[in-house]
Amino acid sequence: TRALIVEAGALPLLVALLRTDNEVGKTISGGAISWLAYDAPTRPLILEAGVLPLLVALLRAGMEWGKANAAVVLSELARDAPTRMLIEDAGAPLPLIALASPLRAGSGVDAGDNACIVLERLAADPRSRELAGEHGAAGALAAAA
Repeated sequence: TRALIVEAGALPLLVALLRTDNEVGKTISGGAISWLAYDAPTRPLILEAGVLPLLVALLRAGMEWGKANAAVVLSELARDAPTRMLIEDAGAPLPLIALASPLRAGSGVDAGDNACIVLERLAADPRSRELAGEHGAAGALAAAA
């Protein structure tokens, strides 16, 4: 079903919605893209659509559910080792670390939990581990555990 949705041309429309000023639309679009990202064959298409900077922007300044959805997309994309460096280079680690902060506990939204999953997957890469250590992710992850 997910592949059919992508083949039907939904992905460019969803990415276009991420580029708008409509916060609700961005949140819903992030949720739809996260659902598409569960299938490994659609992940390269999602990357080719240019979502990484848009997801990082959503992590930094989106609605809480938008941040949670952006983190889910990144967690699925981070399943693929070659993509981890692209996620880092897009600037995702710092907003993910902020989302994983224990100061955000009890927000009622899973953004922090989702951010921890992405950080865990990025930690498989030595460069990510070094970056996480420099910016205090270890403490955020330990507090969230």
